[in-house]
Amino acid sequence: MGKSKVPKARKQRIQNRERVRRHRPRMLQSDLELKRVKNRERYEKKKENGYRQRKQLLAKTAHYLDDNTPPVSDNEVLPRSSSSASSRKLAGRKQNHSFCSINDNIDHQTYAVWAHLNKFLNDLSVELPNINAINFFSDKPTSQYRNRVNIYFLLNKIPEIFKNVQTISWNYSASGHRKGPMDAVGGTLNRDTDRLVLQSLDILSATSFVRNLSKKSKVKLWPVPTSEVEFLKKDVPKKLTVVPNIMNLHQITGSK
Repeated sequence: MGKSKVPKARKQRIQNRERVRRHRPRMLQSDLELKRVKNRERYEKKKENGYRQRKQLLAKTAHYLDDNTPPVSDNEVLPRSSSSASSRKLAGRKQNHSFCSINDNIDHQTYAVWAHLNKFLNDLSVELPNINAINFFSDKPTSQYRNRVNIYFLLNKIPEIFKNVQTISWNYSASGHRKGPMDAVGGTLNRDTDRLVLQSLDILSATSFVRNLSKKSKVKLWPVPTSEVEFLKKDVPKKLTVVPNIMNLHQITGSK
């Protein structure tokens, strides 16, 4: 095979770069240290600006939620995710509860989210039958929360389960924020599961996961039957009204 010829102009550029590199004076050690110090100062300044911007964004998000969330009453419950953590206010004091639902079905669509929420909401309605306001806080993946199917379930399932509810809201957090408690619950359960597996314990299903983790974790656990996911999947209407500009929504509210 013949050698490919390098174009003359390109060859000239390569030679010029090589000539400049050979004749470029080496940087003294003192100059090199000074350059490193300046780079470090520049990095620290950018880091500080990033922290400041993040703090401003968090304050803005909190202010937005405070202004747009219905007032908290003594019977208000705030589920913070579909199946991870909740916060409730009873008799003037706030109580935090962690929970997790498990299912062998890996479907993550909206009907699956509500299948996981179903037991928690029904148990809550028995424990606190006089709830008059429910606020959901979550991130905003379109396949799970920010879509018309979720709005359908929110406005139909909640009044069906809680007879005295007056106001409902679903609040979407800014990207990268307001999901710490849920991730912490999931991370804790993952570490506990890994520890059990390293101890030669096989966890092959959602039922075995709940049975083994319930003995060692304070997180409330329960399995979700696959049949319930399939039932809610069939319960979704084939035609739902399109919600205009839904990708820009940060809150969905409903009231009687």
